[in-house]
Amino acid sequence: MVGVQDRRRPEEAGIEKALGAPITHVYSNQIEPGATAGVHYHKTHQVAVWMREGEIEMTLEDVKTHEREVLTLKPGNRMLLVPREMYHAASNKTDKPALAIMFATSIPRDPNDDWH
Repeated sequence: MVGVQDRRRPEEAGIEKALGAPITHVYSNQIEPGATAGVHYHKTHQVAVWMREGEIEMTLEDVKTHEREVLTLKPGNRMLLVPREMYHAASNKTDKPALAIMFATSIPRDPNDDWH
């Protein structure tokens, strides 16, 4: 549209490019020591995960091939893109809380798109 400015910050545009869709919902997930969050996958949206504080062990598993990978996420790492139909679970195996910032591509994040 003529005269309308793009008010996104440059890093938001880069995240949206990686996701292949606009960021429509940003939320945080604090994972306490010994806890696991997630344990699901999405059919409709993707999510990008950026670690603000602490450390988590992220388990990813393709729901079709069952290929599995376990990654350690901590501040300073690149953002992790979790594509559609990728089971994900975040475990905090440390003695300090972990804070992950999540960028999703559905309006709003749809709890009916959490598959177990």
